[in-house]
Amino acid sequence: MLSNLTLSPYICASAFVLRAPKSFSPYPCFYLARHIASKKPARLAVGDFWLTILFTALGYFVYGGVDGALAVLVLCMLYSLAGLASLAPFIGFITQALLMYYFVNPFVFGLTHIAPTWLTDLAFWVYLVMGAVITVFTTAWLITTLKERWY
Repeated sequence: MLSNLTLSPYICASAFVLRAPKSFSPYPCFYLARHIASKKPARLAVGDFWLTILFTALGYFVYGGVDGALAVLVLCMLYSLAGLASLAPFIGFITQALLMYYFVNPFVFGLTHIAPTWLTDLAFWVYLVMGAVITVFTTAWLITTLKERWY
């Protein structure tokens, strides 16, 4: 699954050795990004769903009731929506971080009257790391596409 993938050079190199054609460029991470993008891009959305459920359940206990759980659910849903900004190559996760920090957090904290805790910080960073992974793969896809067309 894409959500369980770490960007280790060893994983990229092993994916290159196992599946790359002989005529492929010597950039294994680009091949891995293309391979993952061509298979099932909906896998990350499924991982995002389970994270939302997990954070909502934790919100029930951290904030002491259903109101806290619903507040964290709204927060995670808006974090997921802000995650669409991470599809932009090169600067996507920076745009996502700015959206989440300056727009989503004040809106949810003002609407639901919850205070920032370790749970909201953890959700922020987990969604941001997922966005960074998406940005890396879209950047790799863009670079390989441009290389194939122009070289």
